[in-house]
Amino acid sequence: MAGDFESGRDNLTNVMHCKGAIGNPFIHLRLGQCQLELGNHNRAADELCRAYMGAGKEIFETEDPKYISFLSTKVEIK
Repeated sequence: MAGDFESGRDNLTNVMHCKGAIGNPFIHLRLGQCQLELGNHNRAADELCRAYMGAGKEIFETEDPKYISFLSTKVEIK
C-alpha cells in the first residue's frame, strides 16, 4: 500500500512460510498486487486467482479496479 512493491513482495513471500498464510485470501491479494506492479504477470495471476478463489470478487471491491480487470483476462469472473 506504500508503493514499495519489491519490499512488499519480499515480505509477503516470507509471510507465506508462516502457519495459516497459504490460502489466506488477503495475503494472496496483496502479493498478487505486488507481483502485477512489478510486471510478474504469471505470478500475479496465480496469487490474484488464489485470492479470488478464497474470497470471491468481494475481496476486490475496495481495490483499484485494474486488479480484477487483469484477473478477468486470465479466468472467468462470476
